[in-house]
Amino acid sequence: ILARYSRPAGSDHNDKVALTKAPAMQERIWQIERAISKYKSTDLNRFASALFELGVLTLKNGDYNRSIAVFNEIIPIAKAEGRTVWLGAAHANLGAIFKDTGQIDVARQHFAEELAAARACGDGGWEQRAAAKLA
Repeated sequence: ILARYSRPAGSDHNDKVALTKAPAMQERIWQIERAISKYKSTDLNRFASALFELGVLTLKNGDYNRSIAVFNEIIPIAKAEGRTVWLGAAHANLGAIFKDTGQIDVARQHFAEELAAARACGDGGWEQRAAAKLA
């Protein structure tokens, strides 16, 4: 069982901590997946909240591809529902992922979308933080 949680890096303290947290993280991911299935057609707010949590957890778990897919799933829902905060948050997370993976041009596109959402919401603090990501 531990083999599926092993990481290619050495066995330093951080790797040991990651190994002990991996089963709990995976259990939480499964719980969120069940919530997504449950709320997909019945409760948009809970569905979107579960999607965001799944995106964040898969990101923390190092599963960038899955996290990207989840945040990309949120974008059309946010647009269709007029949920500008959801839209900006999804773009902020995508920008962070692409920045971390060295895809700076793609990251900047997402940060620009986040900035547009912040401006549309009239949130000056968020707007400043988003603009700083583009500086």
